[in-house]
Amino acid sequence: MAAGIESSRPILAQTERSPALRGKALPPLLERLTAVAYDHVARNHGELVKSLALALRAYADKEVDSRHASRQMQLAMLLEQKEAALRLAHLAALREALVKECAAQLMPDAHLEDEPKAGELSLVDTAIQDRRVRSDRAAGPILNAVEESSTFVIRRICAGMKVTMREGLLNPFRPFTFVQALSQGWASSGLDVDSEELLITAVTPKSFLKFEALYDELQDALTRAGVPQDPGYQVRLAKQASQRAAEQRAAAGETPPAAPQTEAEDKHTEQLHSEVSSAHDPDGASAQPAPKTRSRLRPEYRAKVARALQQLVTLGLKEGNAGQQGAVDPELMETLTLSQARMLIETCDSDKYRNVLTDLSRSPEFKRAPAVDRLTAAALAEVFDEVFDDRVIPSPLKPLIGQAQIPVLKSAMLDRRFFSHKEHPGRQLLENMVSVAAGWRPEFGKQDASYLFLKAVGKDLLSGVIDNLLTFETINEKFTKLKAAKERLIEYELKPYLSELETNEKLELALHAADECLHARLKWREPAPFMIPFLLTRWRLALAFAFSRRGEDLQRWKDMVAITEGLIWSVEPKHKEEDRAKLVASLPKLAASVSAVLDQVGWKGTDRDAFMQRLMRTHADLAFGGNKLAEDERQKQQDMINAHAEIEALRARRRSVFEGGDNPYLEEARNYRPGNWFDFVADNGTNHRYRVSQISPRRTRIVFSWHNGKEAFVRKDQEIARQIAHGQVHGLDANRMVTKAISQLLGSEAAQTVEVAPPGAAAGTRPPPDFADTASGPFSHTMPAPDPQ
Repeated sequence: MAAGIESSRPILAQTERSPALRGKALPPLLERLTAVAYDHVARNHGELVKSLALALRAYADKEVDSRHASRQMQLAMLLEQKEAALRLAHLAALREALVKECAAQLMPDAHLEDEPKAGELSLVDTAIQDRRVRSDRAAGPILNAVEESSTFVIRRICAGMKVTMREGLLNPFRPFTFVQALSQGWASSGLDVDSEELLITAVTPKSFLKFEALYDELQDALTRAGVPQDPGYQVRLAKQASQRAAEQRAAAGETPPAAPQTEAEDKHTEQLHSEVSSAHDPDGASAQPAPKTRSRLRPEYRAKVARALQQLVTLGLKEGNAGQQGAVDPELMETLTLSQARMLIETCDSDKYRNVLTDLSRSPEFKRAPAVDRLTAAALAEVFDEVFDDRVIPSPLKPLIGQAQIPVLKSAMLDRRFFSHKEHPGRQLLENMVSVAAGWRPEFGKQDASYLFLKAVGKDLLSGVIDNLLTFETINEKFTKLKAAKERLIEYELKPYLSELETNEKLELALHAADECLHARLKWREPAPFMIPFLLTRWRLALAFAFSRRGEDLQRWKDMVAITEGLIWSVEPKHKEEDRAKLVASLPKLAASVSAVLDQVGWKGTDRDAFMQRLMRTHADLAFGGNKLAEDERQKQQDMINAHAEIEALRARRRSVFEGGDNPYLEEARNYRPGNWFDFVADNGTNHRYRVSQISPRRTRIVFSWHNGKEAFVRKDQEIARQIAHGQVHGLDANRMVTKAISQLLGSEAAQTVEVAPPGAAAGTRPPPDFADTASGPFSHTMPAPDPQ
């Protein structure tokens, strides 16, 4: 008996797994939330099916291909006729998906039985991988529409579970979970397996579940469970109540009243400004500004800044201040206009940045201004300091952005919502300036389009008459056009890389599918050892080729899997007479199929002839000798060495695919998004800034580019992960930097120690700021990894 065939244990034998929690149950809070989500889908399942059928009919009406349109109409009718059958399968898949997502995201110590581990071999169903990719693609637009609400839910769940809101943590109740459950339910219902992909194309924000209603139910369940309200969610509720009241007054023909500060509120604002001013300049000196980092680091000062900012947020949330214009003190506006003119003369050609708002807030003219305006200036000065402390902005561009200080202050006075609403035109302007500045490098020179554009914006702001917000809206439109033009230019420059990117990834996916197909059929089988190197090299390429063309010829892929099964069986021991007879009968067709496949992959010459002769001898030995192979011991030993070498190579390839579950650097690399900027550290210590321009569909390859798409290069996610681990790549968070600065100034610890209710307000009231929707940047969303089952 040949070596390897004599062994009682298959070479690739591994333990199978089942999709269940290993000895653990969900905590009561998660059990309650999953029950709420399950009940919501069950109650609305009929409406969901109707919406999907309606969407399919709408697509069919617009479809040019009559055959495809017919399939869509047939699927729509099948959905309506078999809603009860789909309901059972869908809800069963949803329950399992919710349990697995809750455990994966919120129970670090829980392990799923089907969870992949490094070095452990398991069959990855390519259909499941495709399902996850399709589900993620369909769920993306839905998540974009409800991302704020989803963030509120997961933050509150973390608070109730006492789990840290870490980077990469996903909401288990995000749209992806529900879309994937629908896809899995359809596949397991047995209605029409081939229409699974077509069904998911009908999933849109309009045709799928109403997640805002679901998240409101989850919020109510969290409240009943005693979990404290999230501040950002409270702000949104306050906004909605204010908007409803305004709509009711408008319907009744009433004019919304102005919202001046009460006497008590004005005294409270005056007190806050005094506290901030004295903390920043305890000696009362006004001639020389204190170093900007001197007092800001003191906890007591940060608490007072947080208190002042929360008071301004409260003012911005009052409906009378929403979009209010023309309520600023005329004398103060004149003072600001004069300072703006002086700044135009002094700083247009200056290479130094100066926080003019700090100096302005100490001037004698400004001290006569209303307390709320002085407090706004002091708070905005801190925001600018936070922004310019960030290393994302190159130093030569800080003076250009600094020219926006007084104009932005005017916008914050004209519309009090600056600190509470991210859509505020002045705040958007500052965010746009920072975003453009992040992509500029000194080596581009001062004749670069981005530099000249920022310089022109600063000059327009300082030289313009700003008595309304139209100027900011006009400039923001210019920023939008500039970004669109840059994206078109980058897309043009990267055209040669995009086709290569997709081709390489498809090839990698096809080879991975071939590995999984062979692994599944070898781990419990005992073929002749000389066949294993052939299967894992030559035959692997043939399988990959068939898999890559399965979209055009699915039957070819199924035929290749069947031939693979027959080929492996043909070189296993044959202990029974009927098996030997079956082998003899199948050999002519099998030999023809194998020869045709080898012709397709282009394997010719003496090596192929020698292999085919040995294969025929092996078939003859097994057909007439049962399980005895006529081979010498030296050849047997060499076959075993070669087989084990190829098996180890297969294990290494599969480990590289499943790597990432316990690798935070790989997770970080897979979180990159187009438009993010990164510093690459060269061997000599210098930094080179590159932009993520494109990401492959499966997020395994990233295209970086330098300036307007120049000097582009492609990196695999695993290579980027290694560079991150060694400190050779640093991400730059240039998204919503102003919002991030306000959030940092508020600070969770400072905000918790400050009572923001003005005198006369109800005890314990704490109007929360609207900073929950902010700060995320390149590491805020993790694309689901393929599910290796």
